[in-house]
Amino acid sequence: MASAQELGQDLRQLGISEAEMLLVHTSFRSLGPIEGGPETLISVLLELVGDEGTLIMPCNSAMAPGKQEAIFDLKNSPSTSGLVSETFRTRQDSRRSLHPSHSACASGAKAHALVLAHQLDAVAYGPHSPIALLPSYGAKVLMIGCGLEPNCSIHAIEELVEVPYLQEAWRTWTLIDEEGASIQKDYRFHRYENGYQTCFERIKPLMSPSGLRWGRVGAADCWLIDSAELWDKLVKVLRKDPFFLVEKPGDGTLLQ
Repeated sequence: MASAQELGQDLRQLGISEAEMLLVHTSFRSLGPIEGGPETLISVLLELVGDEGTLIMPCNSAMAPGKQEAIFDLKNSPSTSGLVSETFRTRQDSRRSLHPSHSACASGAKAHALVLAHQLDAVAYGPHSPIALLPSYGAKVLMIGCGLEPNCSIHAIEELVEVPYLQEAWRTWTLIDEEGASIQKDYRFHRYENGYQTCFERIKPLMSPSGLRWGRVGAADCWLIDSAELWDKLVKVLRKDPFFLVEKPGDGTLLQ
């Protein structure tokens, strides 16, 4: 069973350092047994980035099965992005962005600035979303045991470039903010056109050795990605070849 000290050593070796902004995608099971569970991992990550750093996690949400009315409650709608994300959401020091399906939670020095204006966007990863702001802060993206496919930064780049395989669908949501006030807003969601499947592993040859680093944390294979380099290189590639990230077997899936 891995201890907090062992997790910290592995994460430092991978390249995480103090005062960084860090977005984390996690498959907690992949780490193997951890003393103290997901709270230990979160505490280690916060300790590593320190008081001047910021920790962010996707906090996606979805309607309960069978519900007809689309309602998002900032304080109470649970995260569907995994156990670590939901544990992070419920911490007192976490701030959550106001978006009905693709919110993010943040804790640390820049948390308020990251989540402040997400409600201004009518899409998942518009210019005010925490994910779209990461490159401007020089943030890194940590993928723990989940490969490169769940990387929401890549979806944000797809939205920015407006790749042709994304189909639009609009829906009206009721949002309940931090003060309990209720507002209604129309949101545009994207689905992959039927037949297209993601191949996000294709970013590997685009990135420099320092921009995409592999390592082990506990029992998990992990990737550490420089967000500014990823956005710079992938935007250029997609504007030349908008189908670079996809193949066409299978069925269409919802943008995650």
